[in-house]
Amino acid sequence: MVENMATKNFHFLWKFHKDKQTELAKMFCVSQSDISAYVNGKSEIPVDVLGKIAYRYNVSIDDLTTKDLSIEYDNPQTIGLEQAMNVSARMFPFLTSNKAKNNENFNSAYNITMQALQVEDVQTLDGKICIFEHAIDLYGKAWEESKTYVALSNSISLILFIYAFYSQRNLEIAQELMTKGSLSDLELRQKLLRNPNKPVAINKYENKRKGVFDKYNELVFKNIKLLKQNVKFSDLGDFYLSMCYFQGFTDGDFDYDACVQTAFMMLIQQYDLNNKYAENFLDCI
Repeated sequence: MVENMATKNFHFLWKFHKDKQTELAKMFCVSQSDISAYVNGKSEIPVDVLGKIAYRYNVSIDDLTTKDLSIEYDNPQTIGLEQAMNVSARMFPFLTSNKAKNNENFNSAYNITMQALQVEDVQTLDGKICIFEHAIDLYGKAWEESKTYVALSNSISLILFIYAFYSQRNLEIAQELMTKGSLSDLELRQKLLRNPNKPVAINKYENKRKGVFDKYNELVFKNIKLLKQNVKFSDLGDFYLSMCYFQGFTDGDFDYDACVQTAFMMLIQQYDLNNKYAENFLDCI
């Protein structure tokens, strides 16, 4: 009989999520009898299968092999709406400065954006996207008039914010947070649970999301390049590049999970180089 934390956790996760052994066997490319042996402690779980279990249940391999996840699930941590908004603010750092305030277009863009963000549900926010797009245009004019780098930054933030808003997973989590006020880490894990056999939820905003990328991707990367040309804003440019990957705002055939992994690698490198934006973001998640 194999008795270790990985086996115990796999047995717990398998029962908790009511997974069928035949489906797990397909996911992990092993036989159903192998799955039965793993969950019942009759066989040691191979390293490659450990990785697939961690991926399936959205937990780290370290947690899978060292922590009793049944205890964590019984006493879940929670994330509140205020904390979620704090994470969002660090993902899309919205800036201002005394110099920028001297530009009328910058002032208008900043003020209408702050007013438009005062919402009570995600449907209301969707109705205000046109206001954000107007603000993006105004930030563009502010840059042309006074070469204010903060205008470039805020333009990128707004574009990535709109793009992130149109993600199906983000929409569901945001709506529940605004309705309930908080979510447990268990509820979040279930929202983000990676199950290739589960039908993908239809995102009614998918065409809008694609439209945001088609319309703004050249502007975003042009603005990032301009930020990186200025020593004072180079770190911010690097951070925005990682946020593009984090949101899947990339050209090519990268899937969402590959983009997120790339983003975290970039953020960790930036963290090691004392990038304050990466530090602020990683310290709050």
